[in-house]
Amino acid sequence: MRHPLAVAVVAAALLLSLSACGEGSEEDGINMRPGENCLSCHTGGEPGRFTAAGTVFSSRAGGAGVAGVTVTLKSGATTLDQTITSSAGNFRFTATLPGSFDVVLSKGGATRQMSGAGGACNGCHAQGSGTGRIPAP
Repeated sequence: MRHPLAVAVVAAALLLSLSACGEGSEEDGINMRPGENCLSCHTGGEPGRFTAAGTVFSSRAGGAGVAGVTVTLKSGATTLDQTITSSAGNFRFTATLPGSFDVVLSKGGATRQMSGAGGACNGCHAQGSGTGRIPAP
């Protein structure tokens, strides 16, 4: 017979480990934790590894995440990879990338470009940082 307290402790530990990165919650997958540094967890050789990731917001001050922004990673004239932001404004890449690259955001015919980017977009573009959040074009 199992001891009820032991079962409760194991269940609580399992739930805590699953919620550490949003698994099993409303912030699952591409919409989890907008604005946080994705690469602080999603690195290394394990599944879920990202080479670049971040969140596009409505302004440098933050606001809401913007869905439907095309995020293109480039090296010179070569497109390395491309994706579209989620409903939370999040984007992520798993392709092998050079040490630095250009990022082009586009939506509704408007564009915004950053040269010399690294992969941890929200790491530099944090709330209250000198660079501010990543604003949509």
